[in-house]
Amino acid sequence: RRAMRTLPLLLTAPLLYRPSAARCRLIAANDDEVLRRRIASQLRAEEEKLAQEKLVLQSRVADLAAADAREQEIYEEGGGALPVVCLDAMLPRQQLRVETDDDTFCRLLRDVGLGGVFVVTSLHFGQKRLRRSGVLVRVSLVDAPRESDSTPTSVSALLVGRRRVRLRGPPTGLQLRVGRWRREYDDSIVSERALGWGVERFVDRGATSAAAAAAMPAAAAEAAHHTEWSLTPFEVLADADEAPLYEPGGVCDAAWPAEGDSPPPASLVEAAARLSADLEAWRRLAAERSTYDDPAVTA
Repeated sequence: RRAMRTLPLLLTAPLLYRPSAARCRLIAANDDEVLRRRIASQLRAEEEKLAQEKLVLQSRVADLAAADAREQEIYEEGGGALPVVCLDAMLPRQQLRVETDDDTFCRLLRDVGLGGVFVVTSLHFGQKRLRRSGVLVRVSLVDAPRESDSTPTSVSALLVGRRRVRLRGPPTGLQLRVGRWRREYDDSIVSERALGWGVERFVDRGATSAAAAAAMPAAAAEAAHHTEWSLTPFEVLADADEAPLYEPGGVCDAAWPAEGDSPPPASLVEAAARLSADLEAWRRLAAERSTYDDPAVTA
């Protein structure tokens, strides 16, 4: 009877298994081998990742070095030929952050690449024509690799103004094939403004009235497709010519007072000195990156 009472307890009690010491050593050895393999695999993956990052970094350094050489060659030759985009009025050392989903502009930023340069000009709203003076800008940062074959859907870039330039051509009636945002360049159904290349008219290098500008003939049609950009010749302005931020032909083209003129009054000299200090402060603000973080400034 006592055995019958203890039998259910023996049947329901958990069976404890205690392997031998040799078995324990074998299990520990297997676990150590699995751990060593995992660690080795992780180390190999980290080494491959570091090697790939090193190659990318070396490629970027090589691109920047080649870009420095090309830019220096432009300065030594006094000009060159690059794509020209009517984007916005910029100053040397000014920084402009760009985020775009325009197909043509995305391809341009991708092909120009990190360290590459192109020319940015602006629109003269009074004459509805483009300014022939602009700024050579450099792509300081870009998130689209040049080696990519596919067109990115969006690109973020940082453009930095380098030197003031002027497009080459006759003083009047200049027409060149450059990039500009127009509705007719948009191939989608929405029909928004899109970047495209076409022949545009430029401001003359002399005083031109609005009536005379309107009477000039329209630009000729261009056979190439508007998504294919052209290289436009330009000249780099000398340091002495960088100060004017407007088209030539203004009142400041000649030195004043000229030879033989009477000296300006002291009050005018003092006012000019105060204005010069304000202009210098404005230049410093325009060159600082933090200035453009203010939404009121960018608006």
